[in-house]
Amino acid sequence: MTTIHQIPFAAYRRLPGTNSSALSDLRVSPLLYQRRHQDVCDACGHDCMSNPVVDTSGARVCPECGATLVGRPRPDTAAMKLGRALHSVVLEPDTTILEYTVYREPKSRGEGARTRWQEFEAAAIREGKTVLDVAD
Repeated sequence: MTTIHQIPFAAYRRLPGTNSSALSDLRVSPLLYQRRHQDVCDACGHDCMSNPVVDTSGARVCPECGATLVGRPRPDTAAMKLGRALHSVVLEPDTTILEYTVYREPKSRGEGARTRWQEFEAAAIREGKTVLDVAD
């Protein structure tokens, strides 16, 4: 549960507005920005980037037809998780242990390794924690 001003990172990403990564993409190319960050309603084709509505569940919905928007967020890569963890350790050391957990066993070698990994990951998600691999 990476927190940005006391909200989980997943909830932060659903907020209307933009962030520095999106602005960096815009600086490279407006088309790159549009492909990565623009919300387009699949139901009616309305461009909802300028005024999406956030419903009570936190989902972004089209103000024209009420359909759930299909954004194109960047996948959460290992490098991004590690960067957020480093940010947390340096700037918010008191909350780091609450937000991250490290898996220290092999994920695929040995009998039952894959099952243990899946159970560990599911438990971490239930607790709202980000899982880091010991290799990271």
